[in-house]
Formats: sequence, structure tokens, C-alpha cells
Amino acid sequence: MSLTSLDNRNVMVIPASPTRAERIRLGIEVMHPRRDPLMVIGHGSSGTSICAGLIRKYCGVAFGNESQFMIRFARHAAHFGDLNKAVNLDRLVSDLLRERYFKRSAEKYGFRPTREQIIARTREKTCSGVFRAVFELMAEHQQTDRWGDKTPEYSLHLPELGCLFPDAQWIYAIRDGRDVALSVMSRYFGASNLIMAALEWRHLAELARQFLEGKPSESRMTVRYEDMMRDPVATLIRVMDFLQAAPRDPDMFTRIGPTVRGELKSGTTCKWKSELSPRQREIFEAIAGDQLRAHGYETEFDRPRPASRMEMALAPWDDRLKHWTSPAVWRDSIYRGSIRLNDIGIRLRESLRRK
Repeated sequence: MSLTSLDNRNVMVIPASPTRAERIRLGIEVMHPRRDPLMVIGHGSSGTSICAGLIRKYCGVAFGNESQFMIRFARHAAHFGDLNKAVNLDRLVSDLLRERYFKRSAEKYGFRPTREQIIARTREKTCSGVFRAVFELMAEHQQTDRWGDKTPEYSLHLPELGCLFPDAQWIYAIRDGRDVALSVMSRYFGASNLIMAALEWRHLAELARQFLEGKPSESRMTVRYEDMMRDPVATLIRVMDFLQAAPRDPDMFTRIGPTVRGELKSGTTCKWKSELSPRQREIFEAIAGDQLRAHGYETEFDRPRPASRMEMALAPWDDRLKHWTSPAVWRDSIYRGSIRLNDIGIRLRESLRRK
């Protein structure tokens, strides 16, 4: 790697997933005394991808694509039978490898674990053990000592995820819900109108709060999107301390500061102040003002006037209609439908096998 001039400054060119040799050469190698899983959780469009990307690049923790399969496979674990039996473990791993996570990981990261590799790496013959084997292989592929996962949909299933990984550390990425609403309403996934966006953001924020309150302080931390965008270096230093990790070069963050700051887009915070109308801001605050305040976000109204009963009743139907007419949603629905059929097939196959 080299230094390149950017805006009359010397800015390091660092790949998104540097190899160990590249990290050593660039002076960004990190020492990790802990090997526990790292889970980045949070609402979609809350900066989870940015947070995980920074941690992968500058803290030496492997992250791949959103896994999306863990809760579903854990719920079907009983249908595979005793995983201490080689034939049952083989079936689970073979079914797991059909997940699109592996296709996307191959395309983006060149990560192509085989059935034999996963089985050989699985020390604990459980679903959690299989998942750990996959992510350990991914960390080995990315040449890091720790691995993490970032899948926003798991925010609905945090207790189950916590049971799978009781030793995990948790980073909760939170963003002002009004900016989240603006983001998700412009995309095919998530809520498509303000009322549904406010309800969803409030619900997920409350689920995360309840879950993390039950975790020891050394196992959880919160990263506010706004703080990360304003001062990503300070955020990375906090994360490094939380991970109980340390850069080999104590001056690393001083050297890479301009690089890190140059990678993030400015102007992505507080857009709600200019892009939501006063009435929209009032409705959002009436629904989710308690969670905004709980996470340190400013509010405008002492007694915000809520949406009308008619608006609240129509919002779910409006949301469904917009999703039903989206080609992207249909493509994703077809994939998820194929998953459900596969799950049904697993249950039928295992039921017939036991008879």
C-alpha cells in the first residue's frame, strides 16, 4: 500500500478488508486478547454497516455479509436430531450452505467454506457450534483473530441470539429515529410511511434497551450514529477499549485520523429538521418521543398532538400497498418463500426419517 495525495493531505489507502500483512505494513495491526463473538445490533439504516465496516478495517474484527440464517436454523435444530451423529450434522451443514449468505460472501469476499471445513471446525455439536465454525473460518479467511456479525433483523430476536452466544459482546448502533424514517421510507425494505417508521423504530429501540439492560456493562456499549459521523476516530478508540484490544502502534489513530474521517459522508445527520414538516415531526414525537429522549435526542414539543385515529388505521394498509407494488420486495419475498418451503421440507424429511 502507498500514500496518495488527497486534498493536499497525505491519506493512507487502506482496503476494506486488509490482510494481516497489509495491516502490519500500514501500521494498523491490532492485538486481541479476547476471542468472543461481537454482535453489532440496531435498526436498519442506523449505521450498523458503517460501524461494522470501521471495526473490520481498523479494529481487526472479521465481518461478512448479514448472516440472516441463525435464528431460523436454531429454531429448526430439533428437526435435524442429535448433531453428535455425523449424518445429522452433515444434513444441517449441507442445508446451511444453500443460504444466500454464502453466495454473497463468495462474491464480495471470496469466502467459500466447504461442508468438510465447517464440520471439521465444529467443536460443539450444536447449532451455535456450527455457526461459530462458519464465522471462525470467515475470520481465518479475512486473517483476523476475532469475528462479528451484523444483521439488523436480529433486533427482533435478541434473547434468542443471546442464548446462542452467551459470551458475546454487543454494540448497539442507534440513530435519531427521524433520520432513520427518512432513510427507510426511500428504500424498498422497512416502513414506507412515517407512522409505521416511528412505530417500528420505537419498538426496536425498546427491545434493544430491555435486552442490553440484562447484560453486564463490560459486554455492551452504545454507538450513536451522530457521534460516529462527527468523530469516527473517537468512536473507534471507544470500541477498541470496549473490545479490550490495542493497536500495536500506540500512535495508530493519530496517523489514520484523516483517512478515517475522509471515508465518511458528511451531511447525513439531522436531515429531519429540514426534510420533515412540522406536523410530521410532531407525529413522530407523539409516537416515539420517549425513546428519542431516552437516547439523548432533542425533542421539540411539550405535548405533541398525535396522528388521528384514521391516519393510524390507514398507515398499515398504506405500508402493505407500497410493498406489494415494489418489484424489489417481490424478489425478496420469492427468496423468503423458498426459504419457508425449504424449512417445511426439512421438517417433513426429518419426520419421515424418524418413522
